[in-house]
Order: sequence, then structure tokens, then C-alpha cells
Amino acid sequence: MLIPDRELHEAAKYHATDMGKAGSTGHNSSNGISFSERIFRFCPECSCAENCYYGNPNPGIIVVTLLVDRNVQSLGHRYNILNSIFGRIGVSIQPHKTYGSNCVTDFASPITTTDKERASVLSIAEEKLNNLEIPRLTSKRDEQILYREGYTTSYNKTTKNSNWVAWHLPKEHTDGPCKRKGIPYFVDTDVKGARQELSDYYNPPYPIDHGHMCPAGDNKWSKKAMEQTFLLTNMSPQYSALNKGDWEELERRCRGWARHYGEIWIVCGPIFNPNYRTIGNGVGVPDAFFKVILRMGKRPKALGFIYPNNQGRHDMSFYLRSVDEVEIMTGIDFFYNLPEDIETIVESDSNLKEW
Repeated sequence: MLIPDRELHEAAKYHATDMGKAGSTGHNSSNGISFSERIFRFCPECSCAENCYYGNPNPGIIVVTLLVDRNVQSLGHRYNILNSIFGRIGVSIQPHKTYGSNCVTDFASPITTTDKERASVLSIAEEKLNNLEIPRLTSKRDEQILYREGYTTSYNKTTKNSNWVAWHLPKEHTDGPCKRKGIPYFVDTDVKGARQELSDYYNPPYPIDHGHMCPAGDNKWSKKAMEQTFLLTNMSPQYSALNKGDWEELERRCRGWARHYGEIWIVCGPIFNPNYRTIGNGVGVPDAFFKVILRMGKRPKALGFIYPNNQGRHDMSFYLRSVDEVEIMTGIDFFYNLPEDIETIVESDSNLKEW
């Protein structure tokens, strides 16, 4: 009998997300780590195996296809599923750049008392294996995941805005040789369905700017990353005073925190009330913006912010919220890959004095 295992799920999710972003196949991670090395980081000293599948995301079809193992002479996928040596299983299905979807299934031998004694909690900040910045929606809405060099976007064709934009900001990315000067805004041709157009921002009825969600200032490390921050899927109509004022100040503070702590994880995006305003051809004007920030290390901490989309100016503490509060307002589950006890602690409190 195979019992679902959280650590194996995290190992499978890491590889499925990694392959999905790169559009690659196989068992080695993009950094060259083999599947066994990867699994051992999550489940030390076990017998292990891995199945990979590409295409249809239906779980039933995946299982049947791997059990039949047509055109696989060794029947290796079937062997892994039925092998009695394995007692634990972790599965993850993620979007794939080439095949649309990919599924990774990791298997491991049953855990023993010795294993439990030897196992230690992974340092997520050091391993960087869990894609901590990627959240999940807890309320139903349109979503298309778009992977970029410096960030990931969940795009909503109804509002023609992102649901969220997430990125990992190490201190090495807080500066670099690439400048934003001369880079134009451009349409994201990867969008399936309704999208923002350049004309949507012509002569708006409000003092609106192209509001970067992932800022250009966080992407000076790469020419491609810098250019991709000017995709319209990374933009939301944002009041000019906010864009050039309090929101920009928070962006600068984030880069300062990344330099001070070595790295941080950030998620931000728009918030819409039911009767939101629009510009152009139906591009939603957010009523507010959220941003949540996580740091790890010996004392993990998180901050949450809600910025009304208006021309007001306030001290940063005016916008401060706990991550739990932001989750309630947005219908998004942030940092869910953290161990549950750490997630509970960091999301319940938000204190600028501790940053």
C-alpha cells in the first residue's frame, strides 16, 4: 500500500515546477541534481524511484497510461507503481511550457524509527527547493500561469490584470548593469483570450500609470528579465501618485531588505471590488493593491500590505496588515509550502520594527 507523504509531494512538486518552467523532460533538475539526490533532500536515506508523465492532466489517465506502459520495454513505470518495496508516494501535477501539463510521482520506502531519528527539518532558505513565492487561489477565478525570467504571473482574462505576480529576490538581483531606459511597454502574445493592449492606456479618465507589479528595479541583473517586466501582463492601472509615491517607496524598501537579509520572497497584485471601474477596452482598474513579503533564516518573518489605489500619501505603517488579513481580502493562500507551524507564526503577525 502506498501512503501519501508530504515530503515526497514537495520533492515531486519541485521537479514538476522546474520542468514546467523550462519546458524540459527527464529526471534531472535544471541545476543538474538527479532525482535520487533531490528525493534524499526531502526524505533522507530511503530507497526511491520516480515516474514522469507529460500531457493530459487527468489523474486517472496518468495512472492507467503508466500502468500499461505501452512502448516501454522495461515496464519501469508499472514496476515502480506496483513494487512492494515502496510504501510512500508523493505526486504533483503542474503546468508545462511545452506539453501543457506534467506529472511527477516520487516513491520511497516506508519510514522507520531510524529514519525519523536521522531526519531533520530542511532549511528552506538554504535549499530554495519549494518555490516559496508561488501562492494558490482559494476562490474560483480565471487563471493562466505565465513563467518569466524574473517572476511568475497568474493572469486573469476577465479583469485583464494579474491575479498575482510572484518572485524570489536575492540580494544579487537588487542591482546590475541593465537599465529600463528606452524599453517600451508591449503586448503579451502568450495570453490566451482577452488581454491588455497598448491603446487601453490612451487618454484614461483617471490619472493612471502603467503600474509594474514586479518592478523593473528588481530585474537589473538580466536584460531579458528587465524587458519582460514591461509586458502588459505585469501591469495594472495604478494612480500616478501611488505609482511614483508610496508604492515605489515599498519597492525600494524590499530591495533594501533583500540586501540586508540575503533574500526575500514577494507576491503582489491587484484587488477588485465587484463593481470595479475600467479603462480602454474593459481593463479593470484595481480598487487596491496587495503585497506580501517573506524572509527566512533563523527567525522567519512576513509582512502584508494593502495600498488603496488612490492619490493619498501615508506612512508605510498605514498600509500594514498581517498576511492572514491579506489572504482573507484576496482569496489567495500565500507561502503554503512552509511547514505549517512556521506558516501559522509568520502569517499571524506583521511588525515593521522587526525588519
